[in-house]
Amino acid sequence: MHDLIDVLSDSETLGKPTGSDVAQGKQTLMVIHALEQSDSAAKTRLLNVLGKCEEATEEMIQDGIAALQELGSIDYAREKANEYHQHAHACLDRLPDGPAMIALRELTDLQLKRLS
Repeated sequence: MHDLIDVLSDSETLGKPTGSDVAQGKQTLMVIHALEQSDSAAKTRLLNVLGKCEEATEEMIQDGIAALQELGSIDYAREKANEYHQHAHACLDRLPDGPAMIALRELTDLQLKRLS
């Protein structure tokens, strides 16, 4: 979920530049998914910013994020986040209720809510 937050949130909320993981070339789920796609203009645009670090302009980073969207990688990661959230709650359903359980449920819900 953290990787999604990096491309979906604004810099002020993140406390770091939006898309910095893309500029740093981090192998996030979205990037791995995108690189597995067939060659295309969108994939080339992503490769043009991936790992450029300080050389990446804000415009390049935003174009890389747009490329991730076009390649279906952001939706793919969002779908996986939802699946893991559901799985986490299914696991929590097997444990007895109590204050700790409520806190764990709220924590998983908060993480997913940050993606909205």
